[in-house]
Order: sequence, then C-alpha cells, then structure tokens
Amino acid sequence: MSVAERLGASLVARSEWCAPDEPVWWASWVEGVTFQVDGLDAEGKPNPGAGKRLAGAVGKAGMGVAVGALTAAFGGGENYESRSGPTEPGLQVFATGVDSDAVRLIQRTPPASAGSMLWVLTPRRLGVLLPLAEEVTEPAEPESGGWRQLARGLSEAGRSLVSSRAEFGANEPDAPMRSPSVAPWFELGPDDVVGCRSIGRENFPTHCGVVLRDGSGFAVRSPFPWDVEAMMSAVQAFNRGQHWSGRA
Repeated sequence: MSVAERLGASLVARSEWCAPDEPVWWASWVEGVTFQVDGLDAEGKPNPGAGKRLAGAVGKAGMGVAVGALTAAFGGGENYESRSGPTEPGLQVFATGVDSDAVRLIQRTPPASAGSMLWVLTPRRLGVLLPLAEEVTEPAEPESGGWRQLARGLSEAGRSLVSSRAEFGANEPDAPMRSPSVAPWFELGPDDVVGCRSIGRENFPTHCGVVLRDGSGFAVRSPFPWDVEAMMSAVQAFNRGQHWSGRA
C-alpha cells in the first residue's frame, strides 16, 4: 500500500465501527451500484416497463428463496458472465419490485453525499458504512433523492478519495496513515439473511450474493475468486449462528 492509498477495509472497520470484542470476518470497499429490479432501470430510476424476471422467487422458504432469486437475477450461477468488463459496479441490487427489503434499505437517506461503500461482516452483523462527507474531495452535485445521488457519487469515489494530492493523496509524508471517518448506513442481522451463493463464470466467481427474507438482496463484487468463496462461507456461518474458521 502506498501513502496515496486509503487504509484497508478491515482496519477501517475495526477502528471506526466494530466493538472492541467484535472480530471482522470480511470487509470490502465497494464502488458503484446497479439495479436488477423489476420496475427500475439499471440506475435505480423508475421504469414501469421492466420485465418480471424475478417473479416467483418470493414466497418460497429457506435456501429456496436464495437459489430462486439469484438464478432469476443472474442466470445459472456459474454461467453468469459480466456484461460490462472491469468497470462493472461493485454492488448489484436485485428484487422482484421496488417494494422490497433490499430496495428499501438502499433508498435510506445516506449519512454522506458520496463515497465508497464499506461492507463489513462480523459474527454479529453485516454492516454497510459510508465515508463521511469531509473525506470526499469531489462530492456529487446536489440532486433530489439521496440514494440516487449516492449511486452517482459512487462511480467517482475511487478518484475522489485519492486525487486531492498527486503524490501523497490524503496522507502527509512521514505521518501515520489516517483512517477515514465512516458512518453506518444500514445493518443486517443473522435473521435478516436466508442464504447466499457465489455468482460468476465457472471456476471464477465474481460476486457474493446475499439474499434477504423476501428474496431480494445484494451481490457484492470481489476482484479475487478465492475471496468470493470465503465471503460466501462466512455469510453462511453468520446466517446459521456458527463459528467461522476463516477459510472457505
């Protein structure tokens, strides 16, 4: 890590959010968001003509919800391929419609106007945190609807967080690296999650899909396939109230 980079996700989570006795199972900076929601377009704007691709995924129970929802949203899991290459957003929201748990969560007014999302899983909770406004040098211009403004700002987060100074970013030479101030956006408990599944090409998963009780959910991207498997294993242990060994 160079002095122009921010601290790692786990270090920020532990120093800014976790309780002293709360270990981090995984943490990931996520930038960019897209929607696979009936009634919304890819940017989360109303689109009444959107197809009902996810119909039927709700109303089932347990892991059936997870498998049905993820298959409807992304296809047959291992056959899913990225359609937008390396610029694909880090988070995909999927749901049968706008009146769903995942959409309601992502529509909550964010504590910051723009910035990366920090997703953190501990044995107690799955939290989504945002850097506070003062940590972002190029906030998105004001726009009605906090969640849409956030979605626009997320695409610029990577540049805004490291571009304020050409050589040292937000960190001074010969000084300890600063942890960005973050604020919680929303949290999920074990009872809020019914399952998860890896998403991606065969032998190359790209997302950890987390499914909520109503069949909606979030697909969190990781650049490394082995991380996706570990993320999925940890979410499964979290959902079941089990100890996680730290291995997939």
